[in-house]
Amino acid sequence: MKNYRILRIAGSNYYHSMIQLYLEKNPKFINIGYKKMLESYFDSNIIYSDSFSSSFNALGQDAYEIIADFEILQKQWARENGVECVSESWMGEILLAQIKKLKPDIVYFQSIEWNIPGQLFSDRKSDNLIKILKEECPFIKKFIIYSGYPSDTDSIEGADIFFTSDPGIFKHYKGQGLNSMVMYHSFDERIIKKLDGTGKKHNFSFIGSSRGFIGSSRAPESRYWALRQLLCETDLKVWIYDKPPHKTISIDPKYSIKQYVRSALKRGFQLFSDDRVNFLTNSNSIPDKIRNIFLEIFREREKEGKEPLLDELFPERCNLPVMGMDMYNLLHQSKITFNKHADKSFGNVGNMRMFEATGVSTCLVTDTGYNMDDLFEPDKEIVTYSSTDEAVEKVNYLLNHPDEAEKIAKAGQTRTLRDHTTMNRCQEIDQVIKKLL
Repeated sequence: MKNYRILRIAGSNYYHSMIQLYLEKNPKFINIGYKKMLESYFDSNIIYSDSFSSSFNALGQDAYEIIADFEILQKQWARENGVECVSESWMGEILLAQIKKLKPDIVYFQSIEWNIPGQLFSDRKSDNLIKILKEECPFIKKFIIYSGYPSDTDSIEGADIFFTSDPGIFKHYKGQGLNSMVMYHSFDERIIKKLDGTGKKHNFSFIGSSRGFIGSSRAPESRYWALRQLLCETDLKVWIYDKPPHKTISIDPKYSIKQYVRSALKRGFQLFSDDRVNFLTNSNSIPDKIRNIFLEIFREREKEGKEPLLDELFPERCNLPVMGMDMYNLLHQSKITFNKHADKSFGNVGNMRMFEATGVSTCLVTDTGYNMDDLFEPDKEIVTYSSTDEAVEKVNYLLNHPDEAEKIAKAGQTRTLRDHTTMNRCQEIDQVIKKLL
């Protein structure tokens, strides 16, 4: 069997803040049909594009994608297809109905979270999704799981093909007796045609979470301390996810507008200083419903780390987070951009920022790793550092030698467009699948 139908199951679970921002900027999103919703989501590039399915379709396969935890989107599909989803397991119920309708030969889990036992069906807490799908959907021939972070073995059980995002995670699973294949992140080359064409107006930027994963707690990782030093010793400007995560908005029309307004208010109040939040929490001059929002923020901050947020220390150089094409345009407009992997990267590199930044022709300054030679040539296609002091030195050198920074940026883009596109990865995946069918 050389031709097949493949379905990718992806999600937004670790990007609630980004989804929230997108919905606030696009309030009409909740009033259009499922197909247009999905097209709008992919076209925005806020988390995923449809480059996976587009690449597989170009390879002659029949490919589809589902954003399984985007409640507004998924419940719109359910209404249009007559699927009732009133229980707490709505996510699993809708996903199962979609799979039964599409009848894919291959199911590709973009994250191991979709196969965690009990994750989607509250009445089957000991069963992972692959086990359930094997019972409910015998037409599925192969299951693929992609792991971007280490997990327990029961989240991988049942997979026919198992990919990891870098060698460090590969070694983690190998130590548990599991065989996998390294499949790095990639760049959607179609992004280049969507850029607004603005020139390099930012010297040195950072875009992302200041404390590790987007949606993590305030307890800082080493990235926080690196950014703090860079803000002190360079002219770095940051666009950061520096606040506690937000939950997504419910689709239920009876209360979605109410939740939308409350969520928007809370996001605005998150910008207030700790002292201001504490004062308003105890104020009798504001309505109880507003004071309750401040009380929530106060309690969240009490549970979190005490190190000050970067925008409290450097308000003049900290900007609100950007997403999608705003993020790509900002990267493209930067002469140099900074990257640092999460602390649990096991000394390896390969996060998405490496390919996003080089893909839009920005000089990337990033921490080095054991596997760097697999991806880029240091100091020719990207610039690497082993300590924050070294990063400061190299950034200041590049700012004084802009021609050299531009040369590295162009070389990095050439490498990414040659070796690290989504089509490159999908071709590799396609070859693996064909060997098993």
